[in-house]
Formats: sequence, C-alpha cells, structure tokens
Amino acid sequence: MSCKRSFLATASTLALLAVAPALAADLPSRAPVMKAPVREVPFSWTGFYVGAQGGYGWLDYKQTIVSDSLALGLCSTSGLVDSCSSSPGGGVFGGFAGYNWQSGNIVFGVEADGSWVGLKRTETLPTSLVGSVTVRGEVEWLATVRGRLGVAFSPTMVYVTGGVAFGGVNSGWTNTGAPPVATLDKGTKTGWVAGGGIEHAFARNWSIRAEVLYHDLGKDTGTTSFAGGTYTTAFRHQVTTARAGLALRW
Repeated sequence: MSCKRSFLATASTLALLAVAPALAADLPSRAPVMKAPVREVPFSWTGFYVGAQGGYGWLDYKQTIVSDSLALGLCSTSGLVDSCSSSPGGGVFGGFAGYNWQSGNIVFGVEADGSWVGLKRTETLPTSLVGSVTVRGEVEWLATVRGRLGVAFSPTMVYVTGGVAFGGVNSGWTNTGAPPVATLDKGTKTGWVAGGGIEHAFARNWSIRAEVLYHDLGKDTGTTSFAGGTYTTAFRHQVTTARAGLALRW
C-alpha cells in the first residue's frame, strides 16, 4: 500500500512538471510599463527683472558763446562766436529694473535704469580780454525710462529701446579776471534716449545683455555781461554708452 502511494505521488509530480511549460506558454505576456513623456515648459520672457550693469561712456560736449561786442578768443573763434567742445570718456556703473510681456516671439516691455558716469573735462584757456577762462564739461549721472521691443529666438532676444533721458550736468565757463564772472549749466536736464541690444537667458531666472544707448540731454542757454559786452552761451550734452548687464528674472 505504501509503495502504491509513493508511486502515485511521483507520477503526479512528473505529470505537473511536464504540463507546466505548456501552461506557462499559454499565459499572456506582461506588457512593459510606459512612462508619460516629461514636457518641458516653453521658455518665456514674461515677468519682472532687476539687474546690475557696467561699461563705458563718451560725452560729446559743446558750448557756443556769442558776444554782442568782443569775442573771448577761446577755442575756435569766428567773428563774435567762440565754439568750445570736448569728448571725455569714462566708466558707467548702475542698475536697472523692468517688466516684459511676450506674445509669440514678440517681446515688449518697460524699463528704468540709473547710472553713475565719470564724464568730465576741465580746461583753462587764456582770453583776448582780461584773465583766463576755465571751460568745464561734465555729466555726473544718467537715468532713463524706456520702452523695449524685441524679437525672441527662444532664450536669445534682440531689441530696440527708446524713451526719456535724465542727466545731472555741471558745466560752464568761468572768467578769472576782476571781477570773476561765470555762465553755468548745472542741475538735472531732460532729453531723449534711443538704442538697442541683445539679451540671452543662460538659465530660467538669469540673463546677460549687451546694449548701446545714445542720450541727448537737450540744449540750454545762459547770459553773462562783463568787459563791456554781453555773452550768450548755448550748451549741449550728448552721451553714448556701451554697457553689459546681468539680470535676475522671475
């Protein structure tokens, strides 16, 4: 009886081993798990930003003195007109802030900036009258409020910009004779600014830029009387800046 049971158990085991591969072949295969592709959020220039900038600037300064009697004999003199000009250069350092909107590949926005500029030249010249005259041309700072219009090529944008310019000037001429007299153009001046540049976002929240701006601070006049004559002076300040900047965007 015991042998018969052992024989039946062995036969059953062998039968199961023989049938198992066939049953396994008939089972449906397990399909691989598919992961949904991760979609990258498209880059956009829309949002606020602040930044720091630095570069170099050139001042185109000119003063024209017109006399009703005698010319001072300064710089280049033609008849009763003295024309003095200078083009000093210097560093430009400051900051900016703004906001962009993007529609398609068109980017438009507003920006304000302010910079300290080291643009100054002083020259003392002899005159054809009494004593000498010190001619000074200086722009101490610049600020602008501008619109920007650009075309975006993914994380790179080229743009044009323009708006209102402000500048602090300290210019004029001073006669060292007796008594000393002066015609000064000093204080905050208002004009216009225009330019363009290129900006590249090297990370989602950071971008670098390079731009050139032309500032025209307008024309002012002043009048001084001495040595028996009246001298009317026209002042003109124009500044070109080339600068690079780093911006934090959010």
